[in-house]
Amino acid sequence: MVLKHLLHFTKRIHDYSGKILYINLICMILIGFLEGVGIFLLIPLIGLTGILDISTEEVPFLSWVNELFIGIPETISLILILGVYVILMVGQSIFKRNQTILGVKIQQGFIRHLRDEAYGSLLQVNWGFYLKKRKTDIINIMTNETFNVSAGINLFLQFLSSLIFTFIQICIALYLSVTMTSFIIVFGLILIFFSRKFIKKSQSLGKETFQLTQTYLAGITDHLNGMKDIKSNSLEDSHLSWFLSLTEKMEKNRIKLTTLNTTSQMIFKVVSSLLIAIFMFFSIKMFMAQPAQLMLIMVIFSRLWPRF
Repeated sequence: MVLKHLLHFTKRIHDYSGKILYINLICMILIGFLEGVGIFLLIPLIGLTGILDISTEEVPFLSWVNELFIGIPETISLILILGVYVILMVGQSIFKRNQTILGVKIQQGFIRHLRDEAYGSLLQVNWGFYLKKRKTDIINIMTNETFNVSAGINLFLQFLSSLIFTFIQICIALYLSVTMTSFIIVFGLILIFFSRKFIKKSQSLGKETFQLTQTYLAGITDHLNGMKDIKSNSLEDSHLSWFLSLTEKMEKNRIKLTTLNTTSQMIFKVVSSLLIAIFMFFSIKMFMAQPAQLMLIMVIFSRLWPRF
């Protein structure tokens, strides 16, 4: 069901944005590539200058680059290496800026399209529709839920960006060492598997939040519109009791969400530290990893694991 909604959501965005979405994806790919190359070059290439004793013989690309610096003074080599790194990071920042602006254009344009479409439908719909629906629900859809959709689009674009970034980084890690990369990917899959429990609880609490918000908005509107009748019939106590009960439920719901999020983050960090320790042990003792490979893979996956 979730996948069905996601595919429908993706299709609607694609139908609206068209070529702009592909340009946005290309920018994401370039950002991930440039950042990956920057990570790939920084630590080992400094080692090529001789300042740090890091062997790069096991990394073909770095061995080839090493040959380019044979005969060049150490200081000039360091300046050239860091200069290339700075250029790569500047290029990555420029693409990131343009991609962010383009993403906002897609997001806000699609939201405006949905608002125009929804309001046009409300004007054309039969009167029977308004007899079946509460006015507060319609107002909620045109205001709060529209903002939720906007947040959903932002998360969707972030998801695409993370997916592309992750794919590029994993490809680089596989190039460095298939064995170590496969080993650490298994650890990531283990984290994802055990996080399913938290995801299900989060979905349940999210639905409860939506229902409580709807009830709160509808109740407040009805009470304010009928304040004259409430006072005339001395119903203040019963309405106050309803309101206090609802706000208590909303408070508990928010506390549960925060508790769930902080607990999942805590467990993730604890488990991640244990898995990193295990990975380092096996990489050094069993895989006989070269320092350059190990350092690069650790840098790559230290950035990837928070995205899981």
